[in-house]
Amino acid sequence: MRLTNINKTYATGEFTLKILQDISLEVVEGEFVTIMGASGSGKTTLLNILGCLDRPSSGNYFFRGQAVESLSDKELSLLRKRDIGFVFQSFNLLPRLNARRNVELPLIYQEIPESRRKEIAMQMLDRVGLGKKTERLPGELSGGEQQRVAIARALASQPALLLADEPTGNLDTKTGTEIMDILRELHQSGITIIMVTHSPEMSTHADRTIIIRDGQIVEGSD
Repeated sequence: MRLTNINKTYATGEFTLKILQDISLEVVEGEFVTIMGASGSGKTTLLNILGCLDRPSSGNYFFRGQAVESLSDKELSLLRKRDIGFVFQSFNLLPRLNARRNVELPLIYQEIPESRRKEIAMQMLDRVGLGKKTERLPGELSGGEQQRVAIARALASQPALLLADEPTGNLDTKTGTEIMDILRELHQSGITIIMVTHSPEMSTHADRTIIIRDGQIVEGSD
């Protein structure tokens, strides 16, 4: 993935708010990168652009050699479904669906047959250590277990890129470390991971840490 001179601005009445300024960054496939910065520094906006959830105001983004800015909304949606997995701080699980069915959700959107969906979901839950809790509802799981379900869901489509936005932010230190152990194992299996975190301790698990201040990269761009 390569970003060149990425800018992101929002117009609010008479004012233009600059969120990202001239961001240039390359992430090698198979790399584990963390993004750190104060609240409002632009790190989540950068993650959203990397995940094709938002478009830059200017600049170029190449995902696996493809110019993202040239893609239609439909093409971007397909790229996200096929190649990018997302893990969020708040888990974003559907409370009325058990762990297995939550993991199956992205596969439903890809029109994967039901029997195959179930097989993949069971494999992914086993991979994150929840093979015996596949029928539990989110409310019956601990915070760490819910985040494991969220990671399994992100892996269900076998993405090339896993994006994690503060994945340990709602967890205690011990549970957060367990989640980081899972992410490190996934990285060792060849998945590219980009993670936003406030924690210097969690960032030590990565190959490289990028520091953002006031919408600009001040450390770690190469």
